[in-house]
Amino acid sequence: MVDVAWPSTLPLYIDAEGFAEESANNLIRFKTDRGPGKVRRAMTVGIAKQPWGLNLTTAQLMIFKRFVSNDLREGERAFYRPDPITGDQGRYRFLPPYEISPIGCDWYVRFT
Repeated sequence: MVDVAWPSTLPLYIDAEGFAEESANNLIRFKTDRGPGKVRRAMTVGIAKQPWGLNLTTAQLMIFKRFVSNDLREGERAFYRPDPITGDQGRYRFLPPYEISPIGCDWYVRFT
């Protein structure tokens, strides 16, 4: 499956108040018959969650909805865009659902 790029018509900046990063829990713990339990990594690279918020115009909202529906197939495909913290190119997967709420004449979209 081919990953897609973040649309150039959507903002790269995100709302700082809508952003958070939840570190990955990449450990599996096992009980043993005797002594302390064992711990090992579950996978090579853990997956962190980053809820984002975007302020969009109505036209940008329509582009966002088409991007999620058609290009990402509702989260089946991953996408590339700059990381909000480092600015380095990152690979992301959209986790439905997203929330849309009005702010004045524009829209606020929150998603993970």
